[in-house]
Amino acid sequence: MAMRSAVWSWCETLQRTIGNRLGQALAYDGIGQTMRALDRIPEAIDFHTTAARILRDLDQPWNLAQPLAHLAAAHADNDQPEPAHQHRTEALTLLDDFTDPRAAALRQRLQELTAG
Repeated sequence: MAMRSAVWSWCETLQRTIGNRLGQALAYDGIGQTMRALDRIPEAIDFHTTAARILRDLDQPWNLAQPLAHLAAAHADNDQPEPAHQHRTEALTLLDDFTDPRAAALRQRLQELTAG
């Protein structure tokens, strides 16, 4: 896992260097997923939050829905049900405009978590 984190970190640095804000946000989201897998939840929350902030600035609703879902999961892992619910709800709202299979699968998973 440490290698995966190092690779994501390198990707984020590279994307920032070349000015690719979308790539940078996706790298931050990936680092957040790695931190969550390492059970470093506060760091995961920070990385997912940064990714979401960048994607909001870029007006990227599909790309924003994914880190919001990851952020919700990290908050749930951190025993913070309110922000988890808030991020899931926001992601579901963003997914309303997308009908592709990936969006449908993410929507279903989020709806199950929200209903549960």
